[in-house]
Amino acid sequence: MKKILFASTVTLGLMIGGCNEAKQEAGLQNQQQNVMKIESNKKTAKSISLSFKNVNEEQQLQPISGEELQNVKIIKKMSLKEGVLYIYQKKEDSSVMALIQHKTNFYSLGQIGSNQEYEYDAKEIEVFGERLLKITGSLGANAPVSVYIDLKASTPKSILRVEANTLEIDLDQDNRSEIIASVGTATETSIYTFKNNEIKNTDLNQELNATIVNYEATSNKFEISFNNKTKRTYQYVSNETLKEL
Repeated sequence: MKKILFASTVTLGLMIGGCNEAKQEAGLQNQQQNVMKIESNKKTAKSISLSFKNVNEEQQLQPISGEELQNVKIIKKMSLKEGVLYIYQKKEDSSVMALIQHKTNFYSLGQIGSNQEYEYDAKEIEVFGERLLKITGSLGANAPVSVYIDLKASTPKSILRVEANTLEIDLDQDNRSEIIASVGTATETSIYTFKNNEIKNTDLNQELNATIVNYEATSNKFEISFNNKTKRTYQYVSNETLKEL
């Protein structure tokens, strides 16, 4: 009788253990399915809330000696409303540099290129509700760079440096332009905004787990491709949200 009772106890214990393992496996499968549903919903939702992070790049430019321009090859010299922009190349170095003469002082903007043949440019633009100087260059093949400078203050400030093709456009029709930055053969696209006196940005490829994100300026739409070859069209609306069209 004791042997039968012992055998029954062991059998019952194994059955309970097996049930617990089955429950754990079922729970794990449910968690995995929930994660898959969340990822699927993130791609297929009619509207998607984006996560933005602060970009703390603003800094006062430090004055340097005007002797920096001695023994250099001037690639471009541009007269600005608040001074003069020099794009130049040192004789002992192939790097292309930029420097601004603001009033009586000179300020270095650092390297903006690696090839003197590139068509370097500078223009005054409106972005984030401010008038800024935008300087564009190229650090190599498919390596564009844009530098945004505020010359209105007594000392110039570097506001933002973006290593991508950039476009200033009012995405959400609030009369204040944002920056669209795109780079790469499989296009990676980010949005830069100005909220609560802070520059913020979001990487749309990472946010949406997308392989390609293209922005069409004429229609103000984002064409987004995913790994499964699915393509969707979105528009940026207020409150840092993408709306599917």
